[in-house]
Amino acid sequence: LGTASAPTLDAAIAERLRGLARRYDRLDGEIASTIPRQRIVISQYYDPTIGTGGAFCKVHMGPGTIDAHEAQWAHTRVLGALNAVVAQAAHAHHWTLVDGVQEAFAGHGICAKPADQVWVRTLAQSYLWQDARLAFSSIAGTLHPNRSGHRAIAGRIEPKLAGVLGATTAPRPRDVRDA
Repeated sequence: LGTASAPTLDAAIAERLRGLARRYDRLDGEIASTIPRQRIVISQYYDPTIGTGGAFCKVHMGPGTIDAHEAQWAHTRVLGALNAVVAQAAHAHHWTLVDGVQEAFAGHGICAKPADQVWVRTLAQSYLWQDARLAFSSIAGTLHPNRSGHRAIAGRIEPKLAGVLGATTAPRPRDVRDA
């Protein structure tokens, strides 16, 4: 409903990602003199858009529905582009990149079947577990990683962090499913 001169969502996201890249440059300038660059660990983002068999999710989200086309758009134009900016910053500044997080989530998006394969919180889980009242805070956790999702991300971070710290990795505890 914006004016004809309003940017498209693609253009607005692209501009924000360019701004993020500039902020990473400033951050590097501010901390590089105090922290060795290779000890700076930055993680790429997870992807809640891909469900069972690699299909893009279609899911009812309260007042609306995210269809498979929209999920594919978010996967490519938002998450893929965001992860590219993170990877570029890591490369440009010689930071340690935790990559593969988006790929690890493939098949575990919000529409994965069976439900125990979903690695993110649903709208209902967020509402019931966070605040249980009609307010933004009660649904703000929707699409954020659940226990299994956090364990998957930790599995990508742990070896990179161990390498940076010169430590060995510990045996991974058994994954306990969400309630």
